Amino acid sequence: MILDIWSMTQSHVDIRLPKTTTKGFLSLLPGHLTQHEPIITNLRAAVDYTYPSERTVLPSLDDLLSRAKTESARNKAEDIHYLSELFFSNYQSYETINQWLYLLESLRPELAQVVNLGSSHEGREILGLVIKGSDPAKHGKEGSAKDKENRTADRPIPGMVMHGAQHAREWISVTTACYIAYEMIARYYVDESVRKIVDEFDWTYIPHSLLAYLFQPSPTPNIRVSTISIPVPFSVSFSTLICLSPFYPHHGSH
Repeated sequence: MILDIWSMTQSHVDIRLPKTTTKGFLSLLPGHLTQHEPIITNLRAAVDYTYPSERTVLPSLDDLLSRAKTESARNKAEDIHYLSELFFSNYQSYETINQWLYLLESLRPELAQVVNLGSSHEGREILGLVIKGSDPAKHGKEGSAKDKENRTADRPIPGMVMHGAQHAREWISVTTACYIAYEMIARYYVDESVRKIVDEFDWTYIPHSLLAYLFQPSPTPNIRVSTISIPVPFSVSFSTLICLSPFYPHHGSH
């Protein structure tokens, strides 16, 4: 029997179990572990509640460009801040993330470039965003001799890679990779410390990594919760359900 343990302390353990295995699991427990309670009565509803009620509509490129017509507004990233306030308001779909990447590239082509790393097993593009600093001379600084040497063709500068969704259920990792990329671009012209690390390294952000970051909900989820109450010296809490796998990002997409 495979147990999906969500959390464990000295006083309780939270376990996800298919409804059909609940009775058998309880029969295997020692006599002093005789009480449990459901902590999620409908996991499908709980997952659906985290979804945006409707897909986020990102502004057009023309709209964003109109918000940074002056050099000051562009350096302060007023266009990118407006875009990202909408983008980071929810977990976003695969399509919306890709659209956001291309908008960042269009808004700051001197810093950001979208790269195609290949395709998933199901034929979807796996995109990344490469962030490279501009020539130090563009910021009124000629840079040290070592800086110039490091940026020659013979000695390329070192690179850093950050990718999300390495594991299927790490949804926040996708947003985290996107947020750090956003901060680097937005603060490049106003924050010396950010500009320094961007100029000294090439950064590649891959939001959805090897997984296509998609959900494949079942048309007939058939989820049920069983409740069994037995007195115990301490509490063992777990949710019991069936057909959980449709809620995970599709493992076949890599």
